[in-house]
Amino acid sequence: MSKPTDREITAWVKSSAKYLREKDLRDRLNKRPSNESLNDHPDRGNCFHDYEGFVSELQSIEHDLNAAVCRLQSLHAHFEFGRMQPYDVSGPHIVTALGMASDALAQIRITKCEAELEHPAKSRELSLQKAAVRLAFSMFSVADRRNIRAVAERITLEAGLTIPTPATVTRWIKEIRADESANAQ
Repeated sequence: MSKPTDREITAWVKSSAKYLREKDLRDRLNKRPSNESLNDHPDRGNCFHDYEGFVSELQSIEHDLNAAVCRLQSLHAHFEFGRMQPYDVSGPHIVTALGMASDALAQIRITKCEAELEHPAKSRELSLQKAAVRLAFSMFSVADRRNIRAVAERITLEAGLTIPTPATVTRWIKEIRADESANAQ
């Protein structure tokens, strides 16, 4: 197989970038990214919320609790400075409410972090970056890793994506190479 010319490579880059942009549009129109975000969990069908809905709900609750904590802190400060003397009996209850609201806010933040760690949302961009590497791989021979990287970077930039790290590209090239050799057998 002869080495492709610069003109052929440029045409391939433009064609591949167009394909990736169209693929992204198709994926966004035809797939619910929230289904994949639960990492194929077996109980996904029993869940009331999808991933985005759950995280959105947690963020909404966090926002509301944060507002409540701020308001309780302000009220507590008024009690502390003696500006609420007719209501001194209520002071300890405000302190208790502030503590409970702060605890609830902390628990919601912990829950949100755990959900994001256990079920990270799959990135469409990541799959498009990997597709760019696969397209670049198909342009060159298996041994031409340097050109694969360069063309993958050009395709990624042309498609308006961020460039993946070199270690990620190396891992993907190895995966693609393994897939190709497995399919050849």
